[in-house]
Amino acid sequence: MGMARFCIVFAVIFAWTETAHAAEGEGPGQLVAFACGTMPEHAQLDVQLFDDTPREKALRDTIAGELTRDGYTVAAVGKIRVTFEGAMERDRDPSREGYLGQLRSTNRETEFRLNMWSSSGDSVIGGVQRPGSSAPSFYKLTVFAHDKANGRCLWQGEARHPMEGNNEADIARRLVPVVLRHFGRTVQATAFSFDD
Repeated sequence: MGMARFCIVFAVIFAWTETAHAAEGEGPGQLVAFACGTMPEHAQLDVQLFDDTPREKALRDTIAGELTRDGYTVAAVGKIRVTFEGAMERDRDPSREGYLGQLRSTNRETEFRLNMWSSSGDSVIGGVQRPGSSAPSFYKLTVFAHDKANGRCLWQGEARHPMEGNNEADIARRLVPVVLRHFGRTVQATAFSFDD
């Protein structure tokens, strides 16, 4: 009798945890992280930026604040260099044969590719071959951790979420805790949604 109760309780707990886990893997966002080295325990982190614009400084401060809340020490003398890259991207519409152009912008550079001529897809000279809606825009935040002494990769995490009418700074700020929740650990590609 006691064993039967134990099995029932175990089955209920197992079913509940599986349901909770499935809910974590739902949503329009995509997250992946890779531990490419061993993160030293209690390591000091130096959060650096490539571009000193006000937007990038605010994002650096958000990342440093989140790492501090997670128990890390953030200082310029840190032995681990943490850098980041934010980018707005537009996915190619799979229902269309081609695309007129592609814009990719990061905090390092902006790149625009223009399809000048195509007989089967969209192009400047050939025009739009089939009408269609443009694919949704995404914002992608990638955070890197490298050992300052030898430059080796220790960790890389990336989160991508549809813009959904949000501005770039707002979506970047909301992605920081999603990425850093897994700082130093490998996470297989999983879906997520913001906790509103």
